[in-house]
Amino acid sequence: MAEPHVVTGLIAKRAELAGQIEHAQTVHRQLIIDLDNLDATLRLFVPDIDLEEIKPRPLPARDAAFRGEVARVVLGLLRTVGKPLDTQQIAMHVMAERGLNTADKRLCG
Repeated sequence: MAEPHVVTGLIAKRAELAGQIEHAQTVHRQLIIDLDNLDATLRLFVPDIDLEEIKPRPLPARDAAFRGEVARVVLGLLRTVGKPLDTQQIAMHVMAERGLNTADKRLCG
């Protein structure tokens, strides 16, 4: 017989994944509706437009930094701390500022 805490954990994980799938399907449905509405609006202005010629633009990675964002965070940190920091402390602060560190613990401040 399986351990009850293992089964409970697996059930919780399954429920979490099922919830993520439902959310993704809802977002997907809304994106299709938005794209259809945009296509219809484009056709009002350019009735003979070939929408197949418009290639999808790839999205940047979710955790990609905007130009200068990391430098702004690092320089702001160095201005406010007033003491020398090692690279790990700076990296942990940048991760926390950008939401990449799940624990969100700042070693330097």
